[in-house]
Amino acid sequence: TTLGADNGIAVAYMMALLTAKDVKHPAIEALFTVDEETTMLGAFETAEQNLRAKYMINLDMECDDELLLSSAGGCDTLLSLPLEYTPVSGKFLTATVKVNGLKGGHSGGDINKNRGNSIQIMGRVLYELNKRVEFEIESINGGSKVNAIPRECECVMVFDKAEKPSIEDMIKFVEKEIKDELKGVDEDFNNEKIEKVFNYASRQKLINALMIYSSGVMQMSLEIQDLVDTSNNLGIITTDEKNKKITFHCGVRSCIDSQVLYIAKKHEALANILNADIDIFSVYPGWRYKETKFSNLVAET
Repeated sequence: TTLGADNGIAVAYMMALLTAKDVKHPAIEALFTVDEETTMLGAFETAEQNLRAKYMINLDMECDDELLLSSAGGCDTLLSLPLEYTPVSGKFLTATVKVNGLKGGHSGGDINKNRGNSIQIMGRVLYELNKRVEFEIESINGGSKVNAIPRECECVMVFDKAEKPSIEDMIKFVEKEIKDELKGVDEDFNNEKIEKVFNYASRQKLINALMIYSSGVMQMSLEIQDLVDTSNNLGIITTDEKNKKITFHCGVRSCIDSQVLYIAKKHEALANILNADIDIFSVYPGWRYKETKFSNLVAET
């Protein structure tokens, strides 16, 4: 993925300080936690009564010359849209429409760069096609990690052979329309045998959900210039044919805890409109910037 071991520098710093013989320092405690990239389980299970220090320096950073004075909390939302299928009949072609070639990046550190989200872009492609040509959808899948901005997404479509020129023209139109944020859209036409597709209602709910979901920066900080306070990343979309559902997996981030819940509740409201299920999990608190004697000492240093 586009992610890396962003805690490596912190671990190296702490181990070096603990083993150094020539560095003078007061009594210190070194706190290491596990599963930060997945569930924050280590942090959640830390027993506070075992810590005696009054201050903590957070070294969870990619840069070796920076300290953090604020950090986002967040949560995951998983919306499950029930699917209903209908049989395929008549002469048809299939097309695998792909959005690819995007830069991706970390949904925290790179979210302010306004990079293209392949799942959102696919939603725009499908929305424009839906207004102009007749087609069906067999599956849609994209993204690999909820905390990575998705670089690829693909949708397998079924349509009448007569619609092929119109499909090609529409894909070229959409690609041109969003060329500033899109690095690649292509299609692979073939005669793959597909027996069932999403029914009309499921297809419309999918396309509308993709258009409604917001992904990227939601709110900038009012206290610190150029700092993102709140963001959402639509990181993964998956077609689960066995359980007849499409899942939308989002990662919400904010240093303001109420904003995390606000974005999550917006996803809950969307689920209510779609008659879909929603699961909000892996909730962890943010660390909002607050000017203190300690933060001023760090700033001066």
